[in-house]
Amino acid sequence: VLALETWGWRTTAFTSGVIILVVGIPLASLIRHRPQMYGEVPDGSEPAMDSPQDTARTPMRRDLTPREAFRSSAFWLISSGHGIALLSVSTMMVHLIPFLTGSSMAFSLAAAGGVVALMTGSQVVGQLLGGLLGDQLNKRLICTGCLIGQGLGIGGVTLATEPWHVMFAVTVFGLSWGMRGPMMTAIRADYFGSASFGTIMGFSSLIVMFGMTLGPIFSGYLADIQGQYDTAFLVLAAVSILGALSFFTARPPVVTAHSSHTPR
Repeated sequence: VLALETWGWRTTAFTSGVIILVVGIPLASLIRHRPQMYGEVPDGSEPAMDSPQDTARTPMRRDLTPREAFRSSAFWLISSGHGIALLSVSTMMVHLIPFLTGSSMAFSLAAAGGVVALMTGSQVVGQLLGGLLGDQLNKRLICTGCLIGQGLGIGGVTLATEPWHVMFAVTVFGLSWGMRGPMMTAIRADYFGSASFGTIMGFSSLIVMFGMTLGPIFSGYLADIQGQYDTAFLVLAAVSILGALSFFTARPPVVTAHSSHTPR
């Protein structure tokens, strides 16, 4: 916000792009690929059994092919839940400042920018919490709770009558958004394995992008017609809470294999 007010959006956007090129790309090149290349195993995986007899007796999950993943209800439920979550996330990122500056509380542009900063800062904290909790608790239930939190957060922003109500609501929204973020990749890896993860994630992202795109368009369209964001935000809040059912009902695909026989 300070950069926008000082330099304008063109200079700010250009500078952001330069920072990504100069800092982001070199950092991305430091990311290592498969842990197996370094003599390690993915988090949550068990080391190889010591004896063939132990392996034969113990059923193990195998990685799903893309076709098997697409045929499972879990793929569509997780993708739908992820898309529904991004309905409200993308809407808040695009329309929160216009909503606040045009509300009865009449936030200034700088104050509204501070609210957005609080939301994104809460999101960062939520990511750290999500990474920790995801290793200890059921990821599916965490995602369910986070989507409910997002719905309550955007609903709280809409119904707020005092500035501190808004700040509390965006904190709930940001924490829920952030905690859900790490789960989106981890739960897919848990459910479908790593062998075809890129393909499965890519097709899932096509579905998710509908949610990211439709949220701001829907909210902006209703705001143009009605002159306010309240209806659109409340609809997205309700959809988010109902969308929690997508994650809640997304059970892992039942696919097992023994070392002595691997289904083709």
